[in-house]
Amino acid sequence: MLLNVDTIHDGGNYRVKDKEKAQIFQALCASGTSTRREITVSLGFRPITVSRIVKELIEDRIITEGEPKMRSGKGRPEVELFPNYQRLSAVSLTVVSREIRGFLLNLNGEIISSAFISVPRESANSNIVNKIKGIIMTLLEVLPGDSELAGIGASLPGTVNTGEGQWISSSRWPELNNIPLSAVLSEYAVPVYLYRSLDPELEYQLYKNSDYRKGGTLLFHWGYGIGSAFAWKGKVLKSTLGRFGEIGHWQIVPESKKRCSCGSYGCLETEAALWAVLPELRKAYPEAPEDEPEFTNFIKEKDITGLEVIDNALGYVSLSLGNLYKVFYPDRILLLGPFISNGSILESLKQGFSRSIPEYTRSPIEFTVVDGSGGAAQGSVYYIFRKALKHLLKTRVNV
Repeated sequence: MLLNVDTIHDGGNYRVKDKEKAQIFQALCASGTSTRREITVSLGFRPITVSRIVKELIEDRIITEGEPKMRSGKGRPEVELFPNYQRLSAVSLTVVSREIRGFLLNLNGEIISSAFISVPRESANSNIVNKIKGIIMTLLEVLPGDSELAGIGASLPGTVNTGEGQWISSSRWPELNNIPLSAVLSEYAVPVYLYRSLDPELEYQLYKNSDYRKGGTLLFHWGYGIGSAFAWKGKVLKSTLGRFGEIGHWQIVPESKKRCSCGSYGCLETEAALWAVLPELRKAYPEAPEDEPEFTNFIKEKDITGLEVIDNALGYVSLSLGNLYKVFYPDRILLLGPFISNGSILESLKQGFSRSIPEYTRSPIEFTVVDGSGGAAQGSVYYIFRKALKHLLKTRVNV
């Protein structure tokens, strides 16, 4: 989780010693444990610089001291140092199908606790807000006593006004209408950040893999809903309207009588989203679950490409992904979601996609299946931790 901490002061005003403090903490996180002498050698800093910065880090409880480490030969034993990942915690809220999921994470991205709650389709603002507050309170009850809550991050489906902190709408809950979520959660007295659902997932992938920050990277999700996110040179593109990459609500069958959860007719989701294909799929497989993680496990071992409903879905998704490709012409496409986890479906999707794009663009395309088990949860609190750490990683004296 703690990636590129050594660059935390870049792009702003800082002293050389601030940069050194961030570098020392990053080195300690990368190694897991080290001593003052080992840090001095690896970074090439003066011993007195390392000693004084380590003293500050200990005082701020960002690192802790362990037992003395015996050295070979002469000299005093050295004390081992460890990063204190419990120093800061953050709450992350995500949505899977119609279930709101909350996670309490520490600085290392490790989940301390989690809480899930199903929210009925007909729920309105007050009920949704109460569910969210209930999840947060459940998580705060197990907040370690020595840990400080740094903030709350929410990865949400639908239309999200991130600047104003408003969850405007979501097709999963038609009665949801302009929830001022940042204001509602202000009682917790910590920063609150809202994100459109796939943006934190893509941000997380960009953090993990520096190659994804080169050129254009397209993230495509096919599951309960269908959507996408796009980044150019490491920056996720967004819209002031609070929506972007809503491929699932492209109208592909204008004459269709199938009503989408967004209120329109003939959207891609009505032909291919999990919520739409499930009734037909259950005629062959009554045990098929609605929950995305459960459906992932279910579909991995099933040969369902011969079913008409799946073959139709594959045709529409392949064509739509091809059209989306011709909008951005990305250098790579990251695939995410339960349908992608089935090898036969994945191969058919690639073949259908290839047929839908110009021949001269086919060879350089890089497809990668990514694991979506936690990316949005970690991505939505990444900046919360960086902002809190940026303050803690400034030196208090001119060492």
